[in-house]
Amino acid sequence: MIAKLAELHPTAAAPAPGVGPAFSLPASAFTFEGFHRWRVQVGDIDLAKVSFKGGAITIEDQARGTRFSIPPSALSPAGFRDWVFTGDYPPRGRVEYIGGEIYIDMNSEAIQTHAKVKIEITTQINVLVTRNNLGLVYPDGTLVVNQIADVSNEPDACFCSWESLQTLRVRESPKPGRDDGEALCLEGSVDWVLEVISKSSVGKDNRILKEKYFRAGVREYCMIDAREGGIEFGVFSPGKTKFSEQAHRGGWVASPLFQRKFSLQRRDYQGFWRFELLVAPIRQARKA
Repeated sequence: MIAKLAELHPTAAAPAPGVGPAFSLPASAFTFEGFHRWRVQVGDIDLAKVSFKGGAITIEDQARGTRFSIPPSALSPAGFRDWVFTGDYPPRGRVEYIGGEIYIDMNSEAIQTHAKVKIEITTQINVLVTRNNLGLVYPDGTLVVNQIADVSNEPDACFCSWESLQTLRVRESPKPGRDDGEALCLEGSVDWVLEVISKSSVGKDNRILKEKYFRAGVREYCMIDAREGGIEFGVFSPGKTKFSEQAHRGGWVASPLFQRKFSLQRRDYQGFWRFELLVAPIRQARKA
């Protein structure tokens, strides 16, 4: 569970811009007794008022004035998807269902170490996929539902090959009862997933989602941490029981899925950070 957060006193200074609550709700919290046990366990939650009524849990983000309620029916991949479709899903922040828990993170993305990284990776992967007609890239905000892995979340980006889409390994799914052809989520196993680590998502991205994406049949997991002086660029491929990380050579890391190698560079341009994803083909060993 995301670490316990400090109490927000009414007389405390105003929160820093973009700062919001981050915590998780276990399934056991969706009963009257379970909710109060959970509140005793985690204590007060910074910048949020959390209440229980009629089986649902209501969250008020005091930093932004956002208020939304999560019903107990959202405690499954399909139930969470249906709740998102109701329109009560918050317009900002990230709320996800992962393995029997609801993860809530109302922090704004860090521009330098998250948003800039995400747009560069997504853009370059989309260029690679489009030029080679490999499939479709889906940006941040795309809900991905996988029943086997027990997860319904929004990765920072994902890719689906034509093969996976045509064989219905993964499909674009409309809102139930909607017949205008508009898809609102992906259901099944996507081929590639991107997660850019932020301060509030370290454990979730590095451990929990890594396990879930493996169970979901993801063929490659790209995880990037640009928060410190260097850049940690991890490419993980599925083994027999878990993901294994691709080795780094000379500042490059191979992607077996795309048959390319990548190097993420960060440079200072006129006092601003700019990221650039370098892409090169993997050289095949010559046959004797």
